[in-house]
Amino acid sequence: MRIFKLDVPDIVCSACAAPVGKALRGCKGVQSVTVNTVRKTATVTILETDNTSDTEIQEILCGALEDVGFPATTHKKRVSSKKIIRNYWIKGLVGVISGAAMMALCIWGMGIPLLAMYIIAGVSSLLTLYLGKETYQQAAIQLVKAKTLSMDFLFAVSTLIALGVSWARFFVPWLPMMFDAPLFILGFKNMGAAIKESAKRRATKMSFRKYAPKEIDMEESEESVEEDNDNILRRIKSALVTELVPGDIIIVRSGQTVPTNAICLSKNVRLYTTRISGRTVPQHIEPGKPIYAGSVVPKDIPFIRMKVTAKESDSHLAKLDHHAEQAELEKPPIEVSTDNMLRYFIRTVFAIAIISALVVGFFISPVAAIQCAVSVLAAACPCTLGLIIPLAIKAAIAKAMGYGIIFKSGNSVQTAAETNAAVLDYTGTLTTGIPKIIEANIPEEMLAHLAAIEKDIDHPVAKAILDYANSKKNNTEFKSVNCNKSFHAGVTATIDDKDFAVGNAKMMDRLGIDVSEYENDVKSKHAEHVIYFVSDQTIVGTILLKDPLRDDAKQTVRELKKRFGEKIFVRTGTNIDKAKFADDFGIPLNNIQTNCSSHDKKEFVESLSQAGHKVVMIGDGANDSPAMLASHFSIAVQSTTSDKIIQETAGASIDKSSLWGIIIAFMIADQAAANIKQSLIASILYNLFSMTAFGGLLVALGFVVNPGIGALLMVVQVGLILANLERFKQQDVPVLKPDPLEFTKGTHAQLSPRLAGKTRQPDLQPSPSGSLCNSFSRLPRLGLQKLRFISTYRPPHATSQIASTVFRPLHK
Repeated sequence: MRIFKLDVPDIVCSACAAPVGKALRGCKGVQSVTVNTVRKTATVTILETDNTSDTEIQEILCGALEDVGFPATTHKKRVSSKKIIRNYWIKGLVGVISGAAMMALCIWGMGIPLLAMYIIAGVSSLLTLYLGKETYQQAAIQLVKAKTLSMDFLFAVSTLIALGVSWARFFVPWLPMMFDAPLFILGFKNMGAAIKESAKRRATKMSFRKYAPKEIDMEESEESVEEDNDNILRRIKSALVTELVPGDIIIVRSGQTVPTNAICLSKNVRLYTTRISGRTVPQHIEPGKPIYAGSVVPKDIPFIRMKVTAKESDSHLAKLDHHAEQAELEKPPIEVSTDNMLRYFIRTVFAIAIISALVVGFFISPVAAIQCAVSVLAAACPCTLGLIIPLAIKAAIAKAMGYGIIFKSGNSVQTAAETNAAVLDYTGTLTTGIPKIIEANIPEEMLAHLAAIEKDIDHPVAKAILDYANSKKNNTEFKSVNCNKSFHAGVTATIDDKDFAVGNAKMMDRLGIDVSEYENDVKSKHAEHVIYFVSDQTIVGTILLKDPLRDDAKQTVRELKKRFGEKIFVRTGTNIDKAKFADDFGIPLNNIQTNCSSHDKKEFVESLSQAGHKVVMIGDGANDSPAMLASHFSIAVQSTTSDKIIQETAGASIDKSSLWGIIIAFMIADQAAANIKQSLIASILYNLFSMTAFGGLLVALGFVVNPGIGALLMVVQVGLILANLERFKQQDVPVLKPDPLEFTKGTHAQLSPRLAGKTRQPDLQPSPSGSLCNSFSRLPRLGLQKLRFISTYRPPHATSQIASTVFRPLHK
């Protein structure tokens, strides 16, 4: 399978995309075609059918598009969009200014000699043909080759009619003089095109990598280190980020964005990880821990040393850009419906223009009929309808990624906004996925035996037990340790000819050991896992474990309840205390089911779907996969036990450090859906109003409107639609604001609601959605004591003087 991307610069809207897709699908071996009207590209997937080279295939594809009037180039030969936009603005200004001058001459030209009028008409016609050259060419080519009526055809017909009628005025005195109309129409048409192309350019240039610096400070070598009065100076040079390789030591300074993935080398540092995890306060990073591209160094930290672990092209930011581009390949259902509607829109406009001309000509006058028909053709704007959805979806995907949320496609964004029931997994989703020991009753002399049994077992519970035993045991050595790991519920072992067993209740039942006397103690402690330690068929100790909840689990579920009401369900394979869980989370007891298998979860999701609900499944592990595939929309939560396949198949995925991304994902999806709905309604109402008003209503009321006004209103409509899109980009999303007591938790501290409204955000680089990263560097006096940990860091070395320009200190 091979994928080719072609630039098709003449694509204007969905009406153009249809013949492009049809032509490419007719080529041999083509499996799928995706036409992107925003990027003006066509992505073609071809099956491996023969030994045809890539160059030959590209020539075949470009030839197919040439045959239908849409010349294409390979993606590497992209034409500068700046130049295109500049040309649109120049032509727009020329058209409007010359149209205004021609209007003045038409109004006050009664005393102008006939020869001068011919000259003026000739100049006006040449200007019209110059401004509309590309429009006329594209309209003719697409009509003849692709058999398609496009937006260019509307403008071509309206301007040529106005031009022809104006020339006929010299021979038929009762016809209107309209030399100004085609100039106005083409002028405003080019201005509208410039505005739309600017919006597309901003959308296509939206890249996460652009927020990282192009150059970064890098240490030359370990040998180039000098000491001066106990202040360490390292030889530093400036390096291009694109040339960094794993192993390079880089210095990321205050306020800078980390350009590529790395390992932290500095001590006592914090980073804003909003673009990775969605968290809005700095996260503490220990030496040796990974740092992902996109993190931002707080203003109060001079620098952070780190070792590069990936090239810039393989960094976290590069992967986000790749995900964003892949997400555009699948259209949401609403966009497909709109595209289908647009196929008949232009024909409808022509029909209305002809009908209005006939009606107005019959009841009022032929002059008014001509003006009405031209005005209808000039005022209609189907292109905006085709751009509303792809631009909004792209903005939503980029905005979500700014908070560590990756939507798989535009379809996922639409479906997320439509969901009305939620099913949640428990272990690894609402919990950390790392069991913690809440109580252990193991004789001290047995701890070494326990450690010897658990040390080679790859299981989270085993690891927790081993860590506990190692922290308490002595250094006893055994002659022989033979373990049998074939049991799913535990392990048996023989240590120095003595038999032991470690496992849960199922294991004990298998061994014929009664554990009923321990059940009440387990319930009172709300333990989720009970591990029994057996020596010679006798229980000598118990270990109670519990998978702790994530810090933001309860708040996230509370917010989900506001959205889904009583239609929020929990299905888990863990045997949790349902009554306590229902009380803690405020979920009806009947909505909680424990000890569920993968099949049980899938069947429940299917039953909700059959009942008419649009279901979102939220989980983290492979056991949640069947239910996720059965749901309308799914969210994969990264955890210590999460499966990579789940991350790739889910409708959206969020970072493991915060569940709040679930709420943000739904909020952004809702905002996108509302924005699309508002813009579609506004565009449809505008087209209905313009065609009704210019189609005869204004004439019936006694008003004669220049057709150029219709084109002007089209530009106004485009501007309003794009302004609404910009408003969506700037819309706020909810920020997690836990209880003020969270301030005592150090790295997990968040602003309380009382303090959050009194903080000032720092001047960080904008996030991909256009808003500033929600972070806090300067705080009011009211919050200084509780937030003292934020500003306690001081660099380990301070250089007051630099001996030579060759060396620079690692901080400013």
